[in-house]
Amino acid sequence: MSSFPINECRILYSTAAEKEAAAKAILEITAAYKDKEPLAKGYWGAANMILAKFSFFPLTKLSLFQTGKHALQQAIKNAPDVTELRFLRLSIQHAVPSILAYKENIEEDKTFILKHIEQEEAIIQTAFKIFYEKYLSNNDAIYF
Repeated sequence: MSSFPINECRILYSTAAEKEAAAKAILEITAAYKDKEPLAKGYWGAANMILAKFSFFPLTKLSLFQTGKHALQQAIKNAPDVTELRFLRLSIQHAVPSILAYKENIEEDKTFILKHIEQEEAIIQTAFKIFYEKYLSNNDAIYF
């Protein structure tokens, strides 16, 4: 089997919250890898939670969200030191409505990412820096 096309998922993830087709494409890409690679499972889970946003029916929304949450949490449990998984969870928890009660790891993940980000690939550093400055920093720039 070929290797997991992580860069394609990263590119799609950057627009998935605005483009349903991008979230669906992540699901398709990760389907063959999600049971073997924690990062694929994490992206699969995040894509499911994002797709909940686009669903019209409340039960479908909840089902997609719960399925995705379980997958992402399992991926992090299996690979707790993967910074990119923490970034996925942070970006989801930051965006979801409070009623879903899925915001408990924001500070933990933010701290973990800031501590480990310098060891990551440049693409991950850039993605986190953009996300951090746009949503989390209260306009404080970060440099690594």
